[in-house]
Amino acid sequence: MRCWQCIAWVLLGWLTVAQFARSQDLPTNGDVPYQLNIVLRVADKPVFTKVYRERMRREIGDSFQAALGDLGEVRVFEATNVDGGLIGENAPPELSSLWRAVETASHGLENAFEGHHQIRAYKAHFVLIEYQDGMFIIRARQLDGPTGLPSPLVREARTRDHELVARTAALLIERDFGIVGTVLPQSSSAEEVSVAIQAGTRQAPLNEWLSKGDVLSISCIRGEQGTQVGQRVEWALLQVSGDMASGKCGCRLLRRYKDRLRQEPGIAGYRCIKLGTTEARLRLRFLDERTLHPVPSLRITFAQHGFEAQSSDEAATDGAGYVESRQAYRSVGFVRAYSGAKVRAQMPVTVLDRERIVVCTLAAAGESEAVGLLDQDYERFLGHLREGVLKEGERTKELNERNEAKDLEGALEQAERGQRELSADINSFHQEASALRERARALGPEPSERVQAVGDLLEKLAQQLRELQKYCSGLKEAVSRQKDPRIAQIRASFVRAQSLEDQAEFPAAIALYKQTIGDAKDPELVKEYQKKLDKLNVTWAIKNNEHEKARAFIQDTWPKLTSVEDLSAQKPMAFAALATCRAVGDYLTPRILPKANLVHADRLGKRLAAVTRSGNAEVAEEAKKIREICDDLMELNKAAEKASKAP
Repeated sequence: MRCWQCIAWVLLGWLTVAQFARSQDLPTNGDVPYQLNIVLRVADKPVFTKVYRERMRREIGDSFQAALGDLGEVRVFEATNVDGGLIGENAPPELSSLWRAVETASHGLENAFEGHHQIRAYKAHFVLIEYQDGMFIIRARQLDGPTGLPSPLVREARTRDHELVARTAALLIERDFGIVGTVLPQSSSAEEVSVAIQAGTRQAPLNEWLSKGDVLSISCIRGEQGTQVGQRVEWALLQVSGDMASGKCGCRLLRRYKDRLRQEPGIAGYRCIKLGTTEARLRLRFLDERTLHPVPSLRITFAQHGFEAQSSDEAATDGAGYVESRQAYRSVGFVRAYSGAKVRAQMPVTVLDRERIVVCTLAAAGESEAVGLLDQDYERFLGHLREGVLKEGERTKELNERNEAKDLEGALEQAERGQRELSADINSFHQEASALRERARALGPEPSERVQAVGDLLEKLAQQLRELQKYCSGLKEAVSRQKDPRIAQIRASFVRAQSLEDQAEFPAAIALYKQTIGDAKDPELVKEYQKKLDKLNVTWAIKNNEHEKARAFIQDTWPKLTSVEDLSAQKPMAFAALATCRAVGDYLTPRILPKANLVHADRLGKRLAAVTRSGNAEVAEEAKKIREICDDLMELNKAAEKASKAP
């Protein structure tokens, strides 16, 4: 497996009967009504007067509440143009942070929800309304709380009639609202499952929202850091096959991969959400899963009801890998790709709109799909590990904020809880890594890059656990000194300073050590930390002009780079800066660089997944650049590791 694959985040597309049998950990919410929170963002244009915005907010809410009826409650909030706050009563605290993610995302609604997969009780639907050249432009997308999944597309509609804006927005919301279900344990065939519908036991007309033939996306719900997150199971769908009875319905499992894989550690179960499908021709693009180059001259067959050996609707991919069905398909189409008489892949494809191009990556000719499936699983696992490392860094910041606010007991409680959660996560990660290695050994030799990438991230998590244990120990001592508040606060400040040092926040650590030592005015109490400070000051001191430039680059310039082009252009400077630090005996500054690289890798991995799904003709070229810089990031980390070893 290539190094660049270690930063991807695609979720594995597989499900088995054994996996569904373990879904009982999730509540079915049969009597729980839906909560829909709509966030409305209206452009700052004269046409949108205060009265018009208030009326539009009210009409959108009333319109959708009338459609939803007793199934749930609708609330509408307006995002202000001033401070990003929400206008409306009783807004959930996390809704503002979700809106800020939309507001600050580099590609708006398209990638606003990356990293926001936490399971919540409510759905959050974001509606952006613009006015250009006499046209009202409405764009909308939902983040579903019960499944943790965003709707697959950003919906867009246009109208010149200002009286139709609210109604048009409500129709966009309705299309992706999505009834939610929980997959139940069952013992029938691998192709049939039973789903309990949220609000299914309430006296409400569910049949108006879910009927036979509808298609549902599947979310794998995992435990993570004391909470739950959902991730879409790619190339796997449920199609309603029976009528609703007692809040449940039967569904047919549609999937690409036939491998029966074991249950992964940490999975709480599976939920599903109805997709807003339509009827249209299928448009696809086939790419090689390793190179992302087009795969031409494939014979593609299309069918409506299953993977039929004989189909009257077939076509061949062109030189760019594109193909389009001759017929229109409703909700889902069944696609087979052939090289000669050999089936390369078969996959269910949802029909979401008339313009969408679905990207299908294929294993190399002669290579089993099980190999590509394993690669995808490793990619998902590595992305999951990386997110765990980043989130643990956020937890440390929260602990330091409580510590600084003199809430020592609260900080200790949070640290101990975090220690338990991180320890459980690490155990789960090790089990998953072992399961992946077993599968890899069954398929052939496992590339060393993959093993090294997993091992490095697991070791980083183990290091974070050791630091958290040390933090707990220091806080316990500080809390035990509560009878002498002055001593307790001094001890707590030293714990915070040590944490900053562990996080490679050296200027902040030095400043806090100095301040705490000065406040203590007790040489005996602070002598251990005075030694730490003296050593930090010596190592951190600027040695010459070249050293000063090297540190400024690593500390300030490199972390702020965002584009692949900038990272590639500045790569030689990064290697040179590490060499300069090593030459003058500064082993602290190089420890800053891997932190920035982790953030870069996370962002690049998500971008790689996005361009792969996009279907653009330039996908291979951009993907190639991303892979190259990711290889460079790994080499930079190796150089930083050598440069950061204390003499």
